[in-house]
Amino acid sequence: MTMPHPRTACNRSPSPPLSQSPTTNGQHPAAIFLTNEPIMTELTCQQCEQLATELALKMLSDCQRARVLAHLAGCSSCRDTACALTTIADQIIELLPNVQPPAGFEQRVRTALAQLRDQRHL
Repeated sequence: MTMPHPRTACNRSPSPPLSQSPTTNGQHPAAIFLTNEPIMTELTCQQCEQLATELALKMLSDCQRARVLAHLAGCSSCRDTACALTTIADQIIELLPNVQPPAGFEQRVRTALAQLRDQRHL
């Protein structure tokens, strides 16, 4: 499994070394993501394991994905777990039949989502 540099996902250039960057507070540079976000801590193995399934299913936000990939870059145990889950997810997807949704499906989903959004704003 090829893992891109964690900064790529958040469109931010690499930070200077820790010794030159007072904003990292001694944290690994991969713990810093967006200029407007507070400093994020690195994930623990337990946190990474909780997100590994969503990573395998490509359901994480860009910054969540970047945090997981930063952890995986230095943790072979979590990397093995994520690779195994990704392989399983890919195999399951290959088993699905290649069918188109029924006519009007997309519009029904959009309508239902709009109704849910409107209900939340009441």
